[in-house]
Amino acid sequence: MTVSVENKLPDIDRRVLKENYRNYDLISGFWQDRYRGRVSKLEKKIHEIEGDSVDSVLVSLRQHVDTLTDKNYERRADTLPTENEFKSAFYSVTPVLSDAQNKMLHFHAQKPSRCASIIELQHAGNYRSTTQAMLDYVDIARRFCDELGFMPKSPSAIGKNEINKDYKTILVTVKTSEKHGAELWVMRPHIVRMVTQS
Repeated sequence: MTVSVENKLPDIDRRVLKENYRNYDLISGFWQDRYRGRVSKLEKKIHEIEGDSVDSVLVSLRQHVDTLTDKNYERRADTLPTENEFKSAFYSVTPVLSDAQNKMLHFHAQKPSRCASIIELQHAGNYRSTTQAMLDYVDIARRFCDELGFMPKSPSAIGKNEINKDYKTILVTVKTSEKHGAELWVMRPHIVRMVTQS
């Protein structure tokens, strides 16, 4: 009795995965007979890899970007970014922001005293909830932090080397409304200049 065994080729995953991760553009897919991926930034190729699947390539690309970004934080240490560094970060970050995020930033920069409540920012970006508006604003701030390699520190932690995970403080200061007791975000002056000049 002869048993026929077919050599069945594995199915090829034809998905193409694209994402913007920590200010870098990632793409993973199957081309030239291999699973491949690429990291680029502002249309400049940074890194290419091959892997076993579309998903594993994307994971490896993210790990590469994490390494690049972590080195950026290490290089800066505790040195405050200059206004020119902020400008450079602004021009790297803004192309990947959503329309809603851009609307929110421009609305905030044009407010009297640069002061806005999260409800006002929610309406400016047409968000369904204040939570989504807040998360998107923090996403903008996190992108600035990653680009600058700088994490704001809590004023109470100066000298203790404790990191304040509140990314938004790179863009705004927070105060409480005397009238309503609500939290108000005041956009930092150099951020206002960049947004209004863009």
